[in-house]
Amino acid sequence: MFGKDAFEIPLETQLKLRVMTDEVNSCDDIEKLREMLIETTTLISRYQLLLESTIKEVIERDMESWFNEDMK
Repeated sequence: MFGKDAFEIPLETQLKLRVMTDEVNSCDDIEKLREMLIETTTLISRYQLLLESTIKEVIERDMESWFNEDMK
């Protein structure tokens, strides 16, 4: 379903990840790190739900399209 390119992180995103990684590595505030981890986990869960919903709709639409083509 996904090509090899879908798993390659673009340079701009790599830079953003590097900046965030550097910020986390330099942070000594455990409470702040805890908050950031909770926010990140919540965001990942939302993205996962959106991706699941999108894929489900695409599969259902494709199956309906194939079914309608077979009925013709």
